[in-house]
Amino acid sequence: MNNIVENVPFPFPMYNAHFKVICVLEDKIYYKKLKVKCVNCPGTKELTIDSRSNSNIRKHLSNQHPNILADIDKLDKKRNVDEVNAKNNKPDNMLLDFISNKKTTSQATLNQLVQRFIISANISFAIVENSVFKEIIERGFPNRKLLSRPTLMKQIESEFESSVAKHKLKLSKIVHVATTADCWSIFKKSYIGITASWYDEDLQRNTSLLAIRRLEGSHTFEMLAKYMDNVYTEFEISDKIAYTTTDNGSNFVKSFNVYGCIFEDYYNEDIGIENVDDCENDDGIEMLELNDELNKNINNDLPYSLPRHHRCAAHTLNLITSTDAKVALLDPVYKKQSRITFGKCVSLWNKQGRSTKSADLIKKHCGVYLKTPCETRWNSWYDSVSFLYKYLNKNESKFRLAMDELDIVRFNKNDIEFLGNYEKVLQPISISLDMLQGDKHMNFGFLLPTIEELSSKFTLMSRDDTISKSIQPLVSALLTGINKRFGDLLQNKFLIIASVSNPYFKVAWIKNDVRKQMAMDAFRNACLQIYEKECVSNTQEPNIVESYDEPSLDFFTWSSSNNMNGIDSVDIEINQYFRTSPTKNLDCLQSLPILKKVFIKYNTPLPSSASVERVFSVGGATLTKKRTSISDKHFEQIMFLKCNNQCNNK
Repeated sequence: MNNIVENVPFPFPMYNAHFKVICVLEDKIYYKKLKVKCVNCPGTKELTIDSRSNSNIRKHLSNQHPNILADIDKLDKKRNVDEVNAKNNKPDNMLLDFISNKKTTSQATLNQLVQRFIISANISFAIVENSVFKEIIERGFPNRKLLSRPTLMKQIESEFESSVAKHKLKLSKIVHVATTADCWSIFKKSYIGITASWYDEDLQRNTSLLAIRRLEGSHTFEMLAKYMDNVYTEFEISDKIAYTTTDNGSNFVKSFNVYGCIFEDYYNEDIGIENVDDCENDDGIEMLELNDELNKNINNDLPYSLPRHHRCAAHTLNLITSTDAKVALLDPVYKKQSRITFGKCVSLWNKQGRSTKSADLIKKHCGVYLKTPCETRWNSWYDSVSFLYKYLNKNESKFRLAMDELDIVRFNKNDIEFLGNYEKVLQPISISLDMLQGDKHMNFGFLLPTIEELSSKFTLMSRDDTISKSIQPLVSALLTGINKRFGDLLQNKFLIIASVSNPYFKVAWIKNDVRKQMAMDAFRNACLQIYEKECVSNTQEPNIVESYDEPSLDFFTWSSSNNMNGIDSVDIEINQYFRTSPTKNLDCLQSLPILKKVFIKYNTPLPSSASVERVFSVGGATLTKKRTSISDKHFEQIMFLKCNNQCNNK
């Protein structure tokens, strides 16, 4: 017989008089498992209990000692009632303060609160003229008045100007900035939205709205370039922007082709002119420096200056799945099966969307309403197909009943198999889309590893015997589309350095040893450039003019040895960086100052323009049918204040 253990508390005080602990079976951080003995039972009746639940104890008392359990429940109920009464009788200090008006609110604070309420809740400005709202303010805030509508508009304008000034000050301290831009239409009005994104010293990404301005007339490439250049100049970030990310629209692409940053690569192109020094000037023609003339033309002829351009990766993936995937329809087997299967899917979705009776019938038989696709988003098409396939697999018989009542041809085995293969094939792209459209934890370094992984997965699928041959044309079309649209990016040195400087990827995503070494060399050169730039900025002394008579410092050996020591310190950081395990936590870069600066420089841009599209979602909730008369000026002001509220409070 086990002896009763002393000094081990029983986990349920209400039952303490009826049970004693014999031994501890498990002693975890968050719970204990105990062996206990019922003192009311004759003999050696033992129970195993868990400190997280008293169910075993209550079950034993209910079966063997019902009277004891009834007494415990009565006592427990009485204790709960006493606690509730005590709580109810306790005065609420906040309520007493409000009643006695000990905490007074100034008129300025009240005005600010009303303004914030109107902007954050998308309330009409006319609310301040509403008699009921006025009465609420008068009763809740004695001796205070509700501000008038003209005062409200002046206050919003003043707050907007103050917020813009704060943003300019904040951006003036940032070295590297990235922007996203896109166009948006609602209620026969068009707008251009521009957002800015940057990393702070704590490696936290910050995003803010710079402008959302009305576009009138045709959205030509020149008009878009004008608006973007004006906003960048207004916020004084033209020389800080690493990349601007937009969709693949021809107007945006052309605006950057014409006015974009091409100076770095421009002179590397073969322009077909021989060396000027080798030419004879027999005709007395004045020979000019080509670089001077190009700079002169570029500076004088182009009215706008834009940064480097990046096409939205999410939009490109949408084009691959919607446009490039159509090549698979050239295969007659795939074409026939896809038309039959998707025809049934579309019929089902249309029935649900166009008739409440049909929608109720689907809900009755299948237990859920089906997800339906959105025309402009391929991802919604995939989600709808995936959702349909999931519930079709679970309740095929119920789907048959629903489709019979809706007068739609049933899904057969070939259809279900095709949907399953389609979901399997397109899943990697769907995951990539969701990932690349992130904002807070997304950066440029994710793009190339994602493309490499997609290419690798589709290459393996093309050799996978478990995937039906009828779906293989789609696999080939998607693989071709990925290589065609993203192939050039794999050679982009900026993107390569961005991925290598991301501690989650480093060089693990590169399969080829030669490419891996080239990537590491490019990364090292980027680190050395940052180090040299930092050394120059630290050693520059203003207002000192170097004399031509002074000897060159390169003559002294200690100068070059110091430089070598600096290079060694960079290599030490790089070696330490590559020795650590991959991690999503960017705090590991805080101890590597040079690599941290490289990361910020190359990973500030975003791979997709989803950031500005989120602004349009907020705009859709703000500019409703009842607020279409709001002026473009006031719309931009309240959007700026609303979208940047969190950023301003930091």
